[in-house]
Amino acid sequence: MMNSGIRRTLSVLIILLAVICFSGCGGSKEEETLTPADFTVVPPEELPEALKTIIEDKKTGDMSLTYATDSELYIVKGYGTRPNDGYNVRVKTCAVGNESIIFKTELTGPKKDDKTTGIPSYPYIVVKLKAMNLPVSFS
Repeated sequence: MMNSGIRRTLSVLIILLAVICFSGCGGSKEEETLTPADFTVVPPEELPEALKTIIEDKKTGDMSLTYATDSELYIVKGYGTRPNDGYNVRVKTCAVGNESIIFKTELTGPKKDDKTTGIPSYPYIVVKLKAMNLPVSFS
């Protein structure tokens, strides 16, 4: 038969294990529902002048920003200065959630055999959606 000290220690260990297991299970938080957003990639020449100025001022560093008009929301993601041309930014996710717009992008670089100029570039992307009163979550 076990003595009371060992039984107490085993009981405490079992309780601790149960607490650790159940705390990792998360509870009843609902999954966020994401709806793909209807967006358009906007070329630099079609941007509002004020937004062009903001991008020009911030293009040398990482850039995650929004710009809104009465009817449109522009989402901008830039990757700062790159050593040459050949970099591209693509949208991985642009979706409307319960509490925010989820915006994920990816930077791709030139392939090894691509010819580049050696002139620094500032890859960024701008997308336009209808105006929404939601914050944007960049990933």
